[in-house]
Amino acid sequence: MLKLKTALLAVLSNLSFKNFKKNQLHLLLALDLIMQGLNLINAEHFFFFPPEPPIILSILNSDVVGGFGVIVGLLIVAWSAQTKASVKTNRWLIVSAGCFFGFVFGVELMHLIFANAGPVMASSLIGDFVMVLLTIYVAFKSNTLDDDY
Repeated sequence: MLKLKTALLAVLSNLSFKNFKKNQLHLLLALDLIMQGLNLINAEHFFFFPPEPPIILSILNSDVVGGFGVIVGLLIVAWSAQTKASVKTNRWLIVSAGCFFGFVFGVELMHLIFANAGPVMASSLIGDFVMVLLTIYVAFKSNTLDDDY
């Protein structure tokens, strides 16, 4: 417990909200991750395809998918505020964000193709495609130099 408290204090001592200006696209990704994650947590039946086997729908509509987006979004906000932000952590967070957006985009695309999902799913599909492209752009423009921590 003492080690966890020491590690948390070390992270909190490196926070500076002035660093948000340097990482504006990261914050945009984080905001969308958090909002989309909360939307998936609150919408119990957002996904309705594939109908068989039912375990797939229970996994897609579980709070785990939305919770993953919220957690990654909050971690990106915390990373953006650090004065000594780890490049390795940035890589993991951007890959996690890309996986989340890509997964949701793929499921929504299958809804649109096979289940005639309608305009709501189509607009979400376009938004997720844009977020996948933005994630790729952020990954391309992010610092790629290795760090020691």
